[in-house]
Amino acid sequence: MEAADKITAAGVVSTFMPATTITQPAQPVPSIIIYGTNDQHLLDTLHINAPQFPSTPNSFVATPLFNQLISWHLQRNQLNSTFTQQATNSKYKLIYNQPNNGQANNRKYFEIQVYRGLTHIYPVNNTVNATDIFNQFFNSY
Repeated sequence: MEAADKITAAGVVSTFMPATTITQPAQPVPSIIIYGTNDQHLLDTLHINAPQFPSTPNSFVATPLFNQLISWHLQRNQLNSTFTQQATNSKYKLIYNQPNNGQANNRKYFEIQVYRGLTHIYPVNNTVNATDIFNQFFNSY
């Protein structure tokens, strides 16, 4: 976040920002995060089993650790908590792109993609290709 003037966008796989990270970027950094519902590292962090992973965007937002992560990104990208959602059998997305000040700005963007059945190691035995997902995202900036 300290290099927001040098970084066009950020792509992250299965991570959380520390609650103590208070850096305010010089400008918004469009970001995308990918999670897998069978990522054992993530499940261990949440202290849950795979079937208990949030199955919908609303349940995802209601999970305290994810809510903290979302709030962190919204604050740093000057976005409000309104999101749109897209869902298929294999994944769901949460898209935040409503600026606090109401002025449209394509740099004020945050997206989360959750893939059902995705483990921590992929694309082994899975069709999800993070490189393609990130490439498509980065190409829009």
